[in-house]
Amino acid sequence: SIRGFSFGRRMGDWLKLAGHPCSWGVDYADHPANPPWEKVIGCMAEAGYTGTDLGPVGYYDPLTLKDVLHNAKLDLVAGNIFEKVHEPEQLDFILEKTRASCTILQAFGAKFFVIVPHTAPEREAAAGRPKDAPRLPADKWAQMMEVIKKIAVVVKGFDICCMLHPHAGSWIEYDDEFERALADLPAELVSLCLDTGHCTYAGIDPVAKFKKHAARIPYLQLKDIDGTVLKRLQETKGSFWDGVTGGVFCTLGQGVVDYHTLLQVMKDTGFSGYATVEQDFDNKIDDEERKLQFPASCAKQSVAFLRALAAKINQASAPGSWLKLSGHPCSWGVDYADHPSNPPWKEVISCMAEAGYTGTNLGPVGYYDTAALEGVLKSSKLDLVAGNIFEKLHELNQLDAIMEKTRVSCKTLKRFGAEFFVIVPHTVPEREATAGRSQDAPRLPDDQWAQMMNAIKQVAEVVKSFGIVCLLHPHAGSWIEYEDEVERALTDLPADLVSLCLDTGHFTYAGMDPVAKFLKHAPRIPYLELKDIDGTVLQRLQQTKGSFWDGVTGGVFCILGTGVVDYSALLSAMKANGFSGYCTIEQDFDNKIDDEERKLQFPASCAKQSVAFLRALAAKINQASAPGSWLKLSGHPCSWGVDYADHPSNPPWKEVISCMAEAGYTGTNLGPVGYYDTAALEGVLKSSKLDLVAGNIFEKLHELNQLDAIMEK
Repeated sequence: SIRGFSFGRRMGDWLKLAGHPCSWGVDYADHPANPPWEKVIGCMAEAGYTGTDLGPVGYYDPLTLKDVLHNAKLDLVAGNIFEKVHEPEQLDFILEKTRASCTILQAFGAKFFVIVPHTAPEREAAAGRPKDAPRLPADKWAQMMEVIKKIAVVVKGFDICCMLHPHAGSWIEYDDEFERALADLPAELVSLCLDTGHCTYAGIDPVAKFKKHAARIPYLQLKDIDGTVLKRLQETKGSFWDGVTGGVFCTLGQGVVDYHTLLQVMKDTGFSGYATVEQDFDNKIDDEERKLQFPASCAKQSVAFLRALAAKINQASAPGSWLKLSGHPCSWGVDYADHPSNPPWKEVISCMAEAGYTGTNLGPVGYYDTAALEGVLKSSKLDLVAGNIFEKLHELNQLDAIMEKTRVSCKTLKRFGAEFFVIVPHTVPEREATAGRSQDAPRLPDDQWAQMMNAIKQVAEVVKSFGIVCLLHPHAGSWIEYEDEVERALTDLPADLVSLCLDTGHFTYAGMDPVAKFLKHAPRIPYLELKDIDGTVLQRLQQTKGSFWDGVTGGVFCILGTGVVDYSALLSAMKANGFSGYCTIEQDFDNKIDDEERKLQFPASCAKQSVAFLRALAAKINQASAPGSWLKLSGHPCSWGVDYADHPSNPPWKEVISCMAEAGYTGTNLGPVGYYDTAALEGVLKSSKLDLVAGNIFEKLHELNQLDAIMEK
């Protein structure tokens, strides 16, 4: 027996990755175009995989497979069939292949077997277009379900988990078929192999599907989809095989699949199985070197992408690190890329790293030198988190320039794997003068408001095309500042196109409670910008009718924790809502000063203090929500035999409360009215660190003559 033959995961790798021969174009074992199988396994090992799928029975030689896998340090993870399960006459042939595959899998201790429905010509032609695709008649569907069940019974006989893999161009592709099959097939017999690429090809969100069926998914297959190629295929009505040869399956991280969210959800749900990376490839080419090396190169990139992402998620889920903090050049006064007062960008990044940030915002396009940025960020151990524009979206003649800046920024963000792009409406003189004073501020006429909303939508569409989340950032002194404008904009802008970047400082400046706004719009807030407001300075500005820029130069934005923003409540709300994105700390600063040292070091000192404050607060909140602390326990006087307030056997109430505190309770029930002395209760509870949690009556509700007394109690 070869059971126990396993190289497992590498140190620190919670995500176990396997390769599949299909990435080298191997769909059928005996196809003359197939590359040598030993070389394919060699390529998988070099790419960084720790496992392989068996692929079609007969491709790998089972007699020499053990030694080849041992030398390559690969596990045998799974096997599959790619057969016409919609043709009942194929059943005996399919069962024979299944037994042959499972015999090998069982010998190697592999756990998974995947049923992949073969493509059919009429569905290949309509792949990715659910409205154009015919559906299988009900009687043939029922026959197909029976075939799948019979295969699954054979697989179960080998003590292997059998899974269904919906496949583009097959009779199980689209959402209706996906869900129908899962409903028709017993969950204890057939699990789900979720393939991110085929889901996306079919118009299904793989993250949403994973969340819905996580309990039924012990194993995944990971692909990525080139959105541009898919769109062209849909427009030209290209077939599934046109997609394969046309490059619709791309290297992971370069397509439209949201792997950051998927891996985070996998991690959060405790997924611990293998995931097989695939990139369907047409190997019917004469170049034998390319036949091996092109898929190998793609595999290396996909593995590196997933490993880095998994490590990042792993680091982010470490104790105390749930709050990810990044800096922004604006804290060093950088609002415009070419301003002569700007400090050197490399020194700003160095200050961010010293302050304890783990990421940075790109800031205005052109400030960071993108040619040198990768090396600088790597040496500083900073992620590139987000980018933004600070532009006059209310002026139509600016739109082309804004769109160009957006594209340039998003190209850089995409290259670095950054997730967010923030639209910040620029200030205007008439609103700068009335910042923080809603009653004094003019509003934008309806027609100009509509034009501004349309401009934001156009910018957001560009951002979305890069696979980046676009957010709106209401800003003091702009046309989107006050609560009526914030809510109006969120109503006018589609939630699936424009999310909300909540800026605690600007919301507070405008008279809003940022905690209340977070709680109201939490599902729409994947990213925050954190500032604090000096309440005394803000009050003076409002009294003297100072402008927004008077506020910036006058120190209205202060070090976090020294102002009026309730960060304890905000971070608790974020934690309770499962917030897992980055937050960027900002403290707007006027850098138009001659002291070059202060220009760098004053913002750096403020940043260190803000980071230290938030880290300490986050750790405290993390501790409060640590395993075991989610259950709050209180005591009840009845545990001391107190059912009636005036019973002579009752023990002294203060001593009962003291016993509760010693027992580890954090709260108490009031018990029968009159037992606790309410005049002294507050002080006793405070000294015992107990909450008053609940009260009760223990009365004869079945006796009507008791009702008045009960109501009084």
